[in-house]
Amino acid sequence: MKLLSSLFAGLAGQARAVGLILFRSRSLRGSFLLILLGAVLWVKREWPAPVTDSSLPPAVNATEPAAAVQHSPLPFRLGAGFAGGFLLSFAFRRFLKATALFAGLLLAAVAAVRALGWVDLDWNALEHEIHSALSWTHERALSVKAVLESYLPATAASGFGLWRGWRKGGRAVTGETA
Repeated sequence: MKLLSSLFAGLAGQARAVGLILFRSRSLRGSFLLILLGAVLWVKREWPAPVTDSSLPPAVNATEPAAAVQHSPLPFRLGAGFAGGFLLSFAFRRFLKATALFAGLLLAAVAAVRALGWVDLDWNALEHEIHSALSWTHERALSVKAVLESYLPATAASGFGLWRGWRKGGRAVTGETA
């Protein structure tokens, strides 16, 4: 029970540390202010009256505003793009570190078990499985990239957010600000 409580205390400490890192980022706080400003502009926008011309097809005679008018304001898109890129990159860097640690420990365990003679591995088959897993991962990464490119607004802001989040993801909790 003591082990479990210490594990949860460690996880809570990690979550608190990540929260502090994210909260201290001035660029991320600025992007949230842009999102707020854009949301206010979006709510305050005056929508045009619906088209009711009977000579137009039914799809055009919609009661909702035209699709071109429904786009969010530029501050909202820029802030959301930056924040999305920042948080995605921040989480991805943390994930890569944990995955590399886990893979290293697993490889060391396999090497130790093989060196002790407890298991005889077919290294060619293992290499083939690793290559197939890497190709599958590459295909999935390309599809995720396509989805992100289509959904994350303001690609330049997203790219800048990805860069800032990647830099921020490796820092310890100190007084550093971005």
